[in-house]
Amino acid sequence: MARSNDNSHVRNFTRSIRKRGSTNIDSLPDELVFQILLELPAEDIYDSATFVCKKWYKMINTDNFINAHLQHSTPGLLIQNRTHKYDRAVFAAIRKGKIEISKFGYKFTDRVLASCNGLVLNHYSEDNYALQIVNPATKHRLFVTPPFTENVSRHNSFGIVHVASTMAYKVVHTYFHYTDDYLYTWGCSLLTVGVDTYWRRVHIRPVFPETAIVHTTQQTTQGFMHWVWNNVCVLTLNVETEVITSTPVPRGYKHVRKWYLSKGKSLSLLVLCEDSSFDVWEMKSETGEWTKTYKVDFEPLSKYGRLTPVAWLKHGEVLVLSGSDLTRVCTTYNVLTREIDCFELDDCCNDHIFKIHTNSLVSLDGIEV
Repeated sequence: MARSNDNSHVRNFTRSIRKRGSTNIDSLPDELVFQILLELPAEDIYDSATFVCKKWYKMINTDNFINAHLQHSTPGLLIQNRTHKYDRAVFAAIRKGKIEISKFGYKFTDRVLASCNGLVLNHYSEDNYALQIVNPATKHRLFVTPPFTENVSRHNSFGIVHVASTMAYKVVHTYFHYTDDYLYTWGCSLLTVGVDTYWRRVHIRPVFPETAIVHTTQQTTQGFMHWVWNNVCVLTLNVETEVITSTPVPRGYKHVRKWYLSKGKSLSLLVLCEDSSFDVWEMKSETGEWTKTYKVDFEPLSKYGRLTPVAWLKHGEVLVLSGSDLTRVCTTYNVLTREIDCFELDDCCNDHIFKIHTNSLVSLDGIEV
């Protein structure tokens, strides 16, 4: 997967250890080996380090190490060209204050829908309902039972969320379907990966009318999924309890330009103000409580033209912005230091999708490809 020059000294060390033989390896304290391996990218661990010796293999394949490596890894962006150039996906992450771009070792053959803890949900054929979960680092994939599609329109949205209390992963499907009166109604169903063989419909009444217009582009926070309803409120699905709640948008922001982005643990709302700044709000997923955190001065970015916020990196410290229709350049802006960096894509910014992604060793029971 994404390879960083920052870890080249660690990779060289593991190669030299491997050449010297098992005697030197066995003499290393377990704690030191553990810390060394944590510094390696997931793909290097899976493709190389796991074959150094039995001791390393056993350590790498423990839940303790896999979870520690996940927490230690730097979250970044999976950026994919959605104009049928799916295999051109790249990984963008902030390292030493600068944006770093690298290619994936895994070649995606269809559109990426969502990512969670290094597991990517995507289509694997032209069928809009043929789904698989793949870890691009380990190349393990698991096919997902297609959702019920009778009378369902093409306006589908999918997500994958981790439930910490049970360690399960659930896939969420939202859609519009036709009624007998030829009207659209909004529906939501989910499936627990590796457990369910059928999708379960989530009860949405009396939270809001099913015929309401729902913006189907979802945002995912830890254990929750969010949608926007008519610019009036945010609908939040607690994936553990499978209950949907409604939270009003902060007062005064109904008819202004705004964007909703995940900050990992919370949902953020960016509101464009008249003075070329953004008001930034955060909503606690558990309670629906909004808090105005700070104002971001965007004057330093005015020379870059019209920009659209697409993601937060570095735990909400760095904002990634997509350029206009005719540019390939994306911009990163550190809201604390006001440092600006840029990176170029292979095509126009609007031809790409941006998904928060973490390179990991997390895997579900599946096959290797």
